[in-house]
Amino acid sequence: MAKKNSKPTETITVKTPAAGAPANLLAHVEILFASGLLAGLRLTGIALWAAKAGDGRRFVSVTFPARQVEGDEGTRYFDHLRGSGEDIKRLKAAIVDAYRAHARAEALEVPEDAAEEAVA
Repeated sequence: MAKKNSKPTETITVKTPAAGAPANLLAHVEILFASGLLAGLRLTGIALWAAKAGDGRRFVSVTFPARQVEGDEGTRYFDHLRGSGEDIKRLKAAIVDAYRAHARAEALEVPEDAAEEAVA
């Protein structure tokens, strides 16, 4: 039987944006890796935005770092973080959970349906 690691392998840090940030920007997020090949490194450039679905529901949108590339066919964006849809959804849910904990600690408002949907 494999031994389960009781220490987290990464830490999600949520930072409140500075004054003058866009109104819908809720937070900046970074992930610190504690073990493995990425130990000691940080993934930065993750942002949380207050968004509204077409039916009026409010939610937290999670965006990851991406690169803009201009070409003959117009502007395209390439995500720096890639994976299966389920893997990305799991990571986004963990990030939204970390934001909700941060917001409770800082007495910040959380969009009402944040737990139900987190989209790019």
